[in-house]
Amino acid sequence: MSHVADRLARLLESRALSSEQVAAQLGWPHEELQRFVAPENRQSMIAVRWSPSPEMESAVEKLLVRHQLETAAAHVKRSLRRVTVASSSATLRHAHSMAHHDNRTLEWSATGGSSHRKRKRKTFVKPLPEFTRPRRPATSVDTLCPVRIDVDVDGVHFQDTLLINSADSTATAESIAAQIARDERLTDSVQETKGPRPINPFIMYCQIQKDVFMKSKLRRSAAESRKIMGDMWRKMTDEEKEHYAKLTEVENEKRRREHVFDMRDRAIAEWEEDEARRLGMIGSSSYETTTEHVRGVLLANYINERHEVDMNRPTQDIEAEADDENGEHEEDEDDQ
Repeated sequence: MSHVADRLARLLESRALSSEQVAAQLGWPHEELQRFVAPENRQSMIAVRWSPSPEMESAVEKLLVRHQLETAAAHVKRSLRRVTVASSSATLRHAHSMAHHDNRTLEWSATGGSSHRKRKRKTFVKPLPEFTRPRRPATSVDTLCPVRIDVDVDGVHFQDTLLINSADSTATAESIAAQIARDERLTDSVQETKGPRPINPFIMYCQIQKDVFMKSKLRRSAAESRKIMGDMWRKMTDEEKEHYAKLTEVENEKRRREHVFDMRDRAIAEWEEDEARRLGMIGSSSYETTTEHVRGVLLANYINERHEVDMNRPTQDIEAEADDENGEHEEDEDDQ
């Protein structure tokens, strides 16, 4: 206890803190703080009469640590301020000396110089930047070769220009053509498997109102029609827009199902074409190559394969399955 009380007393003396301020920081009554730091209570022989609780000692320890941190932070701040002031003053002195040197040089050159002595060369050290940014070698315009390509994005056809560096050893005509063909194949595969783009309620409203505008006698441009329909849509209430939102959900679901069916039919058609090519029915003069005939042949082959599989099954397996079915049927009757 005496050690903590001595440290608190030294803090009060060194910082010139008032006892009321420290008591407020500790949350103690003023009399309790006076009793804690009293010299007679800090003596070991009389400390037995009154001893503080562990909570009081812990609170004093926290207060002392907080003041130590504040002292360290103030010391660091003063050191940084001293370094900053020193560097700024050195910079100002350097600039001032440079300005005076330039003035003296100008004055000496204006007078023409009164002495024939050889002047000493002076070296001026200029500060370098913090880092030098690497410079990329500029590509000459003569080495850039424009290549025009046709692009198809979501059904929109347009032309694009690629700037190829002809100085590059890998930029050959074959590699460029292969890259363009590979990109086109990837684009086509993505477009084939890509689902239909969903529509929003405003597009559904425009599709319904389009028939009304077409039947009207007034001829308007597409921009005027879109502007009028946009104004009408903004003036509609939420209840009226809810009707078109429901129609939009139905239309999007319908388009999604149609896309699934189209993908299924396309996969079936590709399988039929591969099977017909495997059987030699495509391009053959002895076989009829109509779609109905090919499908009939494939269906017959499928049925024959299933029949052969059923005929090749062992008799024991068939009898075992029949016994299992009879046993299950009897168990169901017993349960009933």
